[in-house]
Amino acid sequence: TGLMLRATSSEACRPLLLKGAAMALREYPTPHLRTMGDIDICVPRAHQSTLEAQLRTLGFEQTSDRSAESFERHHHSMPFWHPKWQVWVEVHTRLFPPRSLLSDNPRFTLEAMESELRTVEMLGVPVRVMTDELQLVYTCTRWLEDVNIERGIFPVLDVVILLRNHGDALDWERVSAMLEESPSVATTAVRTMLAYLDLNEIIPVPREILRRLAADD
Repeated sequence: TGLMLRATSSEACRPLLLKGAAMALREYPTPHLRTMGDIDICVPRAHQSTLEAQLRTLGFEQTSDRSAESFERHHHSMPFWHPKWQVWVEVHTRLFPPRSLLSDNPRFTLEAMESELRTVEMLGVPVRVMTDELQLVYTCTRWLEDVNIERGIFPVLDVVILLRNHGDALDWERVSAMLEESPSVATTAVRTMLAYLDLNEIIPVPREILRRLAADD
């Protein structure tokens, strides 16, 4: 991961780490505790070809059971596979897939989310990540929109660890602002996730937050 980040990061384009990769490196005690099927990185479409060329230089090969045409309107290009490292990488140009109600929402484009992105150092390389507030909304929404029977527990664990590490410092006003400007699916996802964690006493959630989300849904 470190070598890949060094090869693909530059002043002109620093990839945004998504989902498991961002959580593993930022929040888990050691990254290997957060298993994942692939590494998801996101760049503006203008930088996509440059980043993909850098991946090929590292030995990654694009491969899929699906046709190349099926990825033309997708939120990421055909996945990259490294035969030696046994690692999959997906290069995203949008945060949500076409089937998502948030896919074309102007509030959730990379450009609109710029104020909710931060540059941090990971493995000695500056990369971009989401703020804790956006990470919460994004994780919950992707989880509920595409519940995976085999891997659906990992987003739940991500939210638990996010709340455990930063719950007292989370800016719930910023979370509410994001939800107010998005389709109700985002509010429903955050409310469902937090209510589930609180109801099952996995991690406490402030009562006023749950009441606010229920009123906003």
